[in-house]
Formats: sequence, structure tokens, C-alpha cells
Amino acid sequence: MLQPLYWALSFAVRTEHGCAASEELIWKLDALQTFISNLHWPDEVVAKHFEQRLKLMAADMIESCVKRTLEAYEAWMQRSRTSTDFIIPSEICVMINVVLHFKSESLKLCAVAGVDRHQYHTKIDEFIERISSEMIRSFVEKFSSILVSCILSKLARYDEGSLLAPIFSFAQASTSGNVSGDLGRQYVNCLRSSMEQIRQRVIDELFILAMFEKLYTSQINLICTWLTERMDRTLHPYQVNCLSHLVKKTFAEFELQGIPEDVLNHKKFQTVQERMRLEEATAAVSDAGNKSSAGSRTMTSVFAKAKKLALS
Repeated sequence: MLQPLYWALSFAVRTEHGCAASEELIWKLDALQTFISNLHWPDEVVAKHFEQRLKLMAADMIESCVKRTLEAYEAWMQRSRTSTDFIIPSEICVMINVVLHFKSESLKLCAVAGVDRHQYHTKIDEFIERISSEMIRSFVEKFSSILVSCILSKLARYDEGSLLAPIFSFAQASTSGNVSGDLGRQYVNCLRSSMEQIRQRVIDELFILAMFEKLYTSQINLICTWLTERMDRTLHPYQVNCLSHLVKKTFAEFELQGIPEDVLNHKKFQTVQERMRLEEATAAVSDAGNKSSAGSRTMTSVFAKAKKLALS
């Protein structure tokens, strides 16, 4: 059995299907089963006993390694920063590939000639499915926490009626030309970088699509909830700009990743889209009104100065 420390360090040594330690383990299990099978034991009872013990050993070792992989995966996720600078590290992709590789090899190692005679493959396959779901859940939660703590909570400072809203509005107006201050762009860049990393390094297309579908649905649900909580309020122009950019770019990014149309345009997204259109129209009308008022005040000031000059 591989030692925990060696198993944790092995994720830094990437291979085509995972890491060196996982591929070595799979090779050794397969080589051992092939060696025993090629002995052609004359006693059928003994041969079946050896076969059962080897299949059970393979299932137990795969389960143990997958458990340790999940522990290392969650430790990486918890240890990493919760900020828009976060990018999925390559080690996380290696861990995902290790689990997926074990899943693809489990039929050969835990079943007999493709037949799950001892039900070891069924059990280990269900176990790996649960681990895969946990990995996706942890991944989605990481980006949900970034969206909430780094974007939505900061946008909440501009809420109508908030005591600090005028201060933040003034500060934002003084830095309106600084594109890097746009929270929406920061989050979209963070999301895009991690999705590109996953796309380039993870070996299973179906796993990637399942992960991205859950991530997209989670992000839209959080934004929809945030907007619903402010149903009776008009959004600040900065909130509108950031959310509008975030929603449009998020939709476009996930569309490029091959997410199905019915997932992209689900009911929550349509709700968010309609609300953002309304807020954009309101902001445009308000901006036009402010410009008109400013123009009127300027003309009044000019006429007043001209009048004073004429009287003098």
C-alpha cells in the first residue's frame, strides 16, 4: 500500500492519465492478476479463490487511493485563496484525472473477463461516482464563495438606502476610468482562466461538461437570488454595469464550452436577463435625465452671468 505522504507528493508528477503513482499501482495490480492467471492452476477451487482475492484486493486498493485523492483535493481547495486571482492549479486537474483513470480501469481490475461475478466492480464504480460528485461539488462551492464574497457582497455596498452607499458611489465616480476596478471583469477573467485550465488538462469530456453545467447553474442561481432580494430597489449604476457584464460574459463563456442551450437558457437565467434589461433601461433613462438637468443648469448659469454683465 502506498504511504500517505508519497501519495500526496505524487500529484506533482503528471502523466497522461493522472500521476506516476496511480499509473504504477494500476500496472502492478494488472501484472499480478495476469501472472496468477497465466499459472493455470489445476485445482479450479484454488484458482477461483486466488481470483476472488486478487479482485477484492484491487477494489480495496482503488477505494483507498481514491479516498486519499479526495482528501488531498479538498485540502487544496480549502487552502487556496478565495479571491478573483484564483486559478485552478494543475495539481487539482491531476487529482481529477487520477480518479477518472481508476474509474476507467476498474472494470478490468475488479471484474472477471468483463463479468462482475463478485460485485466488486459495481461497488467500486458507485463509490468513484460519489467521489467524482464530491469533487464537482467542492469545485462549484469554491467559485460560489468567490462570487459571493468578492463580487456580490461588494456590490451590496451600493444598495439603495445604505448608509455607506454615497461614500462608495463617490469613490467609484473618482475611479470610473479604471477598468481594473470593474468587479464584473475581474470575476469573468478568473472564471475563464480556470475553465481553460480544466479544459486543457482534464481527460474526460463528459466529466468536464457535468462540472461546467453545475458551475453555471450555481452562478446564475446566486445572482438570481441576489437580485430577488433587491426586487423592491433600483440598482445603482455601478451594480448594473458590473452585473450586466458578468451575466453576458458568463453566458458567452459557458456557451463556448459546449453547455446545452436548455441549460444555458433555464428559467433562472431568463429571470436574471429580464431584470438586467429593466435595470439597464432605468439607468439609461436616469443618465439621460441627469445630463439634461446638467445642461439646463449650465444654460441658466450662462444667462445669469450675461444678465449681470448687461446690468453692469
